[in-house]
Amino acid sequence: MRTSTCLALGATVLASLGAVAVGCGSSSTCEERGDCVSDPCADPNYAASYPAACPDAGGTGGTGGTAGTGGDSGTDATGGTAGSSGTGGSEPGDAADEDQSTGGTGGDADADAEAGEDVYDAAEEPEAFWCNPAWEPSDNDCVIDEEFGIFASPTGADSATCGAKNDPCKTIGQAMTRAKAEGKRVYACGDGGSYEESIAVDAALGGLTVFGGFHCGSWAYEPSAVRSGVMPSDGASALVVSGVSALDMRDFAFESRDATGAGASSITARVAGSTGVVFRNTTFKAGNGAAGTKGVAGAAGEVVPVVGTDQKGHDSTCGTANPNGGGAWLTAFTCAAGGSTRGGAGGTATYELPGNPGQPGTPNTNVVTPGMGQGGPGGTDTDKAGKPGQTGSAGNAGANGAAAAASGSLSESGYTPADGMDGTNGAPGQGGGGSGASWSFTGCVGPSGGAGGLGGCGGFKGTKGTGGGASIALLAWDSGVTLEQCTLTAGDGGKGGDGGNGGAASNGRLGAPGGFDATGDTASAGQAGPGGKGGNGGSGSGGTGGPSYAVVHHGTAPVNSGSTFAFGSGGGIGKGGSVGGAFPAPDGTVGAAGEMLGL
Repeated sequence: MRTSTCLALGATVLASLGAVAVGCGSSSTCEERGDCVSDPCADPNYAASYPAACPDAGGTGGTGGTAGTGGDSGTDATGGTAGSSGTGGSEPGDAADEDQSTGGTGGDADADAEAGEDVYDAAEEPEAFWCNPAWEPSDNDCVIDEEFGIFASPTGADSATCGAKNDPCKTIGQAMTRAKAEGKRVYACGDGGSYEESIAVDAALGGLTVFGGFHCGSWAYEPSAVRSGVMPSDGASALVVSGVSALDMRDFAFESRDATGAGASSITARVAGSTGVVFRNTTFKAGNGAAGTKGVAGAAGEVVPVVGTDQKGHDSTCGTANPNGGGAWLTAFTCAAGGSTRGGAGGTATYELPGNPGQPGTPNTNVVTPGMGQGGPGGTDTDKAGKPGQTGSAGNAGANGAAAAASGSLSESGYTPADGMDGTNGAPGQGGGGSGASWSFTGCVGPSGGAGGLGGCGGFKGTKGTGGGASIALLAWDSGVTLEQCTLTAGDGGKGGDGGNGGAASNGRLGAPGGFDATGDTASAGQAGPGGKGGNGGSGSGGTGGPSYAVVHHGTAPVNSGSTFAFGSGGGIGKGGSVGGAFPAPDGTVGAAGEMLGL
């Protein structure tokens, strides 16, 4: 009867055998590997640990007589009595009972048979009697065993005891937790679907070795054909490593989905503040970054009221000395975009005197042409008519948003897009100046001036376009990372959002007319000035497109051994807004792209 059982050696034996590699199972033999051991019992430490396997490893025995005939080792309970042993000790089975230096009597035949079963296997097939836990699955399939690993499958179930082949954990994260607690590896199969998780590895899970590349049904290891896929369902990174001093992951396919939130990024794996992180035969594939949001167009300035009858000048009167008051001030109108506007009052006419001038409109700051909107002069005895008020100045337009940064900012936690900037609201126009009153001739009061019209209100600002998100396969921040035979692929960066157009301003209103002279002895008062137009709202600038990089690193660049890198297109620009196509705000910048970016 032959046995294929693998016996794990203790630390003492492994240390004593050093680099000796003895096989396990039929898939890999010591002859195939070239590491057969002709006599492991020659090592005294091994012989002491496995006396049943090394019955002849004692001291040199005395010269004994001819051995007797033993019993049938597989069928009888009674063996023949052996004679005195020859040089080297007794027959197999007597190592624990006889003095090896002098030889002795042969043992019980059944005991010899049971003890000798594995002994003869070890002698005839020395590669079958132990399994080195340091071997990889590709070296020998004896390590694909629950003694050495915690098993994971997308169809498994997480629990406090999961991890057997017939009871695998559902998530890599739980399998890693179980493996760390038991001092084992992780074996994850890869042809039964993807692991929908974001694997988080911190210092508590450092030092693990995690293998993908297994078939879920047979647990056969075939990394050339199978990679274990990890792709979260919520667009998060598939792998986040922080603060570890060692981690070995191989035979995986990490993937992040297209980002969906405005300006969000797709970053497949992030490694921060770690050393000794090694990826082998692993792919990293990032989805596309999401586009930024389009800015909101500003609302137009509201329409202001027209002048009423109270703002008109009074006609001339005779036979009374009561003054004719000028057209009244309109109540100041407050614009929703900010500021207020008011037309100047008309000039007052008094008994037998020159007319008074009209008042200037307001505001007289934050306007295009300061000094406008003045009231008209009053009439005199040589120039009898009250003069018209001036037109109020237009309000200043709001400022366009400043240009977005040429690129967003990166940190260990990801990418922050480069947004455009909001415009500012337009200012109200200045109210028109009131007209002057006419000269009052003898015995009469002349016509009074009319009040100026209201200025228009400013338009509202257009808001910024936000930046597009990034597409990055691997972000390594202040970390030591090695990439062996890996493939890293980034998608496209997200387009920057267009800036919102500024809102159009409203127009100013006409001023009121001055009073009428019906006597023919003087002149009518002038027309009050119209209000100036409000300023247009400033437009928002466009956002910058997101970048596309296979690898971004801060600090030491990853060590590359046979890995390949691919990247997509940087995100397109966000266009700056404008008002009717005029005075556009700055556009964003096209997103950068490349194999690797070092910061």
